[in-house]
Amino acid sequence: MDNIVPPEKLNYNHIKSLIGDGKISGYATQKTGGMHLTIGHDENGFYTANHLGKKMRFRGDYQKEASDRLGEDYNDFDHKHFDHFHRDLMGNPAVRSYLEAHQNQYKGDSKLQGHAYYRNHGTPDKIGGIRIGDIVQHPDKLGSTGMFILHSKHPDNATHEPELIKSFNDGKINFDHDIVANSFKHIPAKDLKTKLESIDPQKLNSKNSDAKQNEQNKVSHLASEVGNRIKEFSTDTLPPKFGGEPIGHDFHPVK
Repeated sequence: MDNIVPPEKLNYNHIKSLIGDGKISGYATQKTGGMHLTIGHDENGFYTANHLGKKMRFRGDYQKEASDRLGEDYNDFDHKHFDHFHRDLMGNPAVRSYLEAHQNQYKGDSKLQGHAYYRNHGTPDKIGGIRIGDIVQHPDKLGSTGMFILHSKHPDNATHEPELIKSFNDGKINFDHDIVANSFKHIPAKDLKTKLESIDPQKLNSKNSDAKQNEQNKVSHLASEVGNRIKEFSTDTLPPKFGGEPIGHDFHPVK
């Protein structure tokens, strides 16, 4: 199991896979909250897209689309920043050649999904960094335009190597991913395993509705405890990868 199933959807087999040996093993990724950005290449060439999903291919597309869509309510504050990112990414041959080769290899729309952080949105931090939204970065780690953080567990990123994208840094936009180094942990769960062993899997498939419901109630309660155990680890035991205030991590079991 690579991505944790939401606690409310954990069934008996999920829980047994997670805690059957008395621990929950996995690693963490950092939660991020910048401007959602897709960097892609399809049969028509290079593009980027924001959270609305419309593919933009030329400089000024974001501002034009927003002006047409919003009319009198249009404000170019965010949209010109997307255009700035798009322009610099268009001018990054490493990004474009990688995505084109990836698209040719996998015969589909090749995408990098993540969050963009625009440097001019930042403010000086008291410890000498630059605060942009939920991260604080040393000025040397930010490009002159900003930073792109890859969401390593996004399905669209499954065929990309997270470490590789760091080679796309060009001084304008720097690249990183959300995987937290040295975060592989074994979360103690012997007490949860004991509770798991009290559940009768045969009764879960029983025709006796009362017996079945009783075991299902045990599963639901245990699923909630497993979810809380993971949440406690994700939020309380790791420092934020990119500085700033702790906003939590996602824990990914590997069983």
